[in-house]
Amino acid sequence: MSLKHALLVTCAVVATTAVVRSQPNTPSPLAPAPLFGSAAVPARPADAAAVPVGSPAQDGKLDLSALYYFASQNDLGRVAAEIKLLRVKNPDWQPPDDLFGTASGVDEQPLWDLFAKHDYVALHAKMAELKQGTPSWQPSSNLTGKLALAEANDALVKTSDAKQWPAVIEVATANKMLLTCANVDALWRTGEALARTGDEPRAVEAYRYVLSSCDSPKERLATAQKASVVLPTTSALDSLLQMERRLPDGRGEFEEIRLDRFRRNIGAAIESASAPTPVAAELDAITASAKTPAGHADAELLGWYAYAHRDYPTAQRWFRTALETGTSQKAAEGLVLALRDNNQNDEARAAAVQFAGIDPINRKLMVDVVAAGLTDPAAHAPTPEQMTAFTQAVQDVKSQDGAEALRWYADNRHDAAGAKVWSAKWLSWKGEEIEQVKSAEGAEALGWQLYQNGDATGAEAWFQKSANWAPSESAAVGLVVTARRLRHEGDYASRIAAYRTIYPRVAELAKSMGTQTAPKRVAQIIKVVRAKSVTRPNSDGWDRSADEIVKTFSAGSYDEAVAMMDKRRLNHKEPGGLSAVRGWAQYHQGDWAAAEKTFAGLDEKEFSDKKREALRLIQMGYTNPRYR
Repeated sequence: MSLKHALLVTCAVVATTAVVRSQPNTPSPLAPAPLFGSAAVPARPADAAAVPVGSPAQDGKLDLSALYYFASQNDLGRVAAEIKLLRVKNPDWQPPDDLFGTASGVDEQPLWDLFAKHDYVALHAKMAELKQGTPSWQPSSNLTGKLALAEANDALVKTSDAKQWPAVIEVATANKMLLTCANVDALWRTGEALARTGDEPRAVEAYRYVLSSCDSPKERLATAQKASVVLPTTSALDSLLQMERRLPDGRGEFEEIRLDRFRRNIGAAIESASAPTPVAAELDAITASAKTPAGHADAELLGWYAYAHRDYPTAQRWFRTALETGTSQKAAEGLVLALRDNNQNDEARAAAVQFAGIDPINRKLMVDVVAAGLTDPAAHAPTPEQMTAFTQAVQDVKSQDGAEALRWYADNRHDAAGAKVWSAKWLSWKGEEIEQVKSAEGAEALGWQLYQNGDATGAEAWFQKSANWAPSESAAVGLVVTARRLRHEGDYASRIAAYRTIYPRVAELAKSMGTQTAPKRVAQIIKVVRAKSVTRPNSDGWDRSADEIVKTFSAGSYDEAVAMMDKRRLNHKEPGGLSAVRGWAQYHQGDWAAAEKTFAGLDEKEFSDKKREALRLIQMGYTNPRYR
């Protein structure tokens, strides 16, 4: 026994009698709590490391984990105090010889160095090496105890990160000494595991143990925050929030968590009309928060809540409040939308230009708002500054709608040169988009637009791309009529030969060419195939009545088109292509629920792209802009 060891034991023996008189029933302050503890069990000091029950550091019925810990810290005063307490429980007990090191003379410092690096694999290998060199050597109880605890903690973290919740509970149950204020993270992980496996009562106890036993303000707040995320019932969380302490400024330490819950309730009400309406107390609390210097996010939230209820003046007020303390992409977007939807178009345009630089979303919104004003004869003319910002943004984002609006604007001011410039830009940007996704239908539509505008050469190029990407009757007809218009007789003859047996309307073209009625018949065929290209029929059952329905739809008579399809369906199977026309007609009618159902029923293999795009647009219509 070392001199230091002997002196400590002597001091402890001298003081034992006094300790017995003053503390006849005092338990060790380091006694481990049961799983997740209880409020009645004293908390383990935050700087103490524990040794699991059953480890070498357990001497009979005495828990020596604290003794070894204080010895490892060379804290002689606390070692002496712990010896006194242990002697109270067992007067004949003697401190272990390895308290301050091993009796074998083997230097454990390299092992402790590996332990400090968390290199437990290397540590085990080094222990085996030392054991081989000195068979009588045993690692100190201090080391083996700490190693066992550290490895258990690693196992708990690993299983928790992998969301293996039953395994987390198993590790925690087998290593209860992990669950102390010295390792709050283990309590958090175990509490979450219990909540995820449906054991809410014990999950609550895990969080309750921290709140009743641990004093770190940050850890207490984090505990309540974590509980608020994983506990399934409001009453369970409320029971924990009632354990809050008062901050120096008089506020409860968990006030922000309550506000977060109110925010979630308001957000749910914004997103879905079927969600419960927030109670007045929740709205009042968030309103009070929104009026504080740091409340811009709550002001934005209240703005979207008012916007969802079409209370546009209130929405504008809250969005402006949110923007007073700095720029916010969503608040700026909300303000522009609230102004626009309240028919304050000039103010909406000014705000859209003002906030266009915040984010690409705001810039795109500015383009949309200003473009709508340009094509509205009743709208006030934009200012020169607004036109400059708009024109630059249109070019920056390559907005086809913006280019079309500027072309229309130039046309109405008899600016032929300007109209030509923007028409060319629209064509270029549209072509880039079509090329990028290799859209056969987009190429086909662009081809017909160019053909109608007299650009047969450009039209032929796009019809060829469409036919290459996905052959269709419309593209074939386009290739035939452009060859004829360009007087490319060789191409015309070869295309007629290639397509006449595949596409009936190409055969009709071949018959009518050279007759007096050719121009009229060509125009009729082009009109039919263009209308039909709204959606290519990909299933059996397409007939002349389907063509008439598509023509009616293309003319914008959506109600009539749906009525015609309903009547046709009484006696004929509805082909997939016509069902897609039905979906778009319902969409334009404003019956989004019916349109969504129609598109969802389309065959995935034949209409995957159309189906996806239609459902996306419908969902965007349902979704508040705050969540887009």
